Amino acid sequence: DNDSNGVLIQVDVKANLLPKMNFDEMKRTIVGKYPDVVEEYFKTFPEYNQVRIVIDPALPGRLGTLPRKTDNISISIEEAQ
Repeated sequence: DNDSNGVLIQVDVKANLLPKMNFDEMKRTIVGKYPDVVEEYFKTFPEYNQVRIVIDPALPGRLGTLPRKTDNISISIEEAQ
């Protein structure tokens, strides 16, 4: 069953109110990218605090990119504690 395969990206932001973010645009920007490139992308947001990327299944080395389909990418934004 491939329904559980994909990536979860959790981004913590520093803000009293969570900013309005365009997740579809974010997904299109990061699709197929390596995790370190994705982390650098999220660092461009002024509210950025931390990012956690979970890829399932985890693939080694050059195979360890984000999915090439945006439907397989989930992004959640949480307020930093």
